[in-house]
Amino acid sequence: MSGSVHASGAPLQRLLPKRFAARVDRFRLKGTHLSRRFIIAFISFIGSIAPFGLQALPPTAPFVERDFGISVEWALGSVAAFSLALAIAMLVYGPLTDRVNRKHLLIFGIALFCAGTALAALAPTIEVLIFARILQASGAAAGTVIARALAANFFRREELAEVYGYMNMCIVVLPMFAPLIMGFMIDSYGWRAATWLFFALGLLVLMGLPVVLRSGAISHMQAPISTGVPTDVFSGFRTLLRKPLFTSYLAVSATAQMGIFAFLAGAPYIFVEIFNRSASEYGLYFIPLTASYFVGSWASTRFSPQIGINKMILNAFAVFALGVMGLLSLYVLDALSVYPLFGFACLCAAANGAIQPNTSAGAMGEAGDELSGSAASLTAFALVISGAAGLQVMGFVQDTTALPMILVMLVMTFVGFALIGWMFRQSRFAADQASLRQP
Repeated sequence: MSGSVHASGAPLQRLLPKRFAARVDRFRLKGTHLSRRFIIAFISFIGSIAPFGLQALPPTAPFVERDFGISVEWALGSVAAFSLALAIAMLVYGPLTDRVNRKHLLIFGIALFCAGTALAALAPTIEVLIFARILQASGAAAGTVIARALAANFFRREELAEVYGYMNMCIVVLPMFAPLIMGFMIDSYGWRAATWLFFALGLLVLMGLPVVLRSGAISHMQAPISTGVPTDVFSGFRTLLRKPLFTSYLAVSATAQMGIFAFLAGAPYIFVEIFNRSASEYGLYFIPLTASYFVGSWASTRFSPQIGINKMILNAFAVFALGVMGLLSLYVLDALSVYPLFGFACLCAAANGAIQPNTSAGAMGEAGDELSGSAASLTAFALVISGAAGLQVMGFVQDTTALPMILVMLVMTFVGFALIGWMFRQSRFAADQASLRQP
């Protein structure tokens, strides 16, 4: 059976570089003979659909505005509808993932995503397009939540930080090139034709799912809770949020995300209005930022198993603080320019890339298999909401200088270190409690 599994997983395995595949092969999957390379590639791919949408939809807004003859607010409203529906749907999928067959839930979500995509491509009015974006996001959220939950079920707790690091590396690649891909598609075929690209992504997931099911991994697609769906399906959220260590990981993750999104909100204004550069040129500088996040995730895969997730989070936040202090120094010395700005921002992005897989691993490890779905939805929801909060805060405080952006990032740095101190205290307390329970 093992040979047939590896043969059936070969196409997706080839997506992984040889050195990367060699490291992935040493992971020990729990209760299945499924290829390590295939499962990392597959769950990363289904988890990348929603981030791809978040990066790919904004470039369509000007063409939607022109096509329907509407205001820019309505055009951007279709993008905002996708983000809001994504965050809400994540909270719904989490408890369901713990109680409903994950195969059925994933098929439903991807089918809903494909249906929303088809409706968006054919939408006759902006109202129909907004409704279609809500359907798309509601379906894509299933992939984001189920991918995190499956990783927690497939791999051992001590391996999760490294696994999530590899997942982040895979997930970040597709969204990184989303604006470039969509721009080419829109220029060549129009925004409606470009929308069908989302449909193709959904079909790829549905094609890969039978390979997973035939591999003996069907047990991981079952709901961990076998007692049926209780009246209060959100009880898992309350259970998790009452765990101080879980909450501390969640808070640290949200703080880092809010800090980096404050930069993403303020940087375009600084770039265009203060540096007098074009918006398209800013798009080119976005690629090194994403690449830096990739490097941070890679660092997590190499060093987290050696020093532990808590120390890795602390070290990564120190790098984040170094980047913020560099930005503040540039402003105080009146030496702010394009290259130093993005250079220090890349340090912050790399730090965030190392923080997120480790906080996710800590949170998912605290949840256990029984509440992995609820934990996955909470961690994903926290990232989306904290990023939106960073954007909103910058909308209130932005002026004609870079100071508000830097100050928001500085505040998030101080808050982050305070939360990390709380995280270490809760971790020590949990370890002491565990030692007392041992005979």
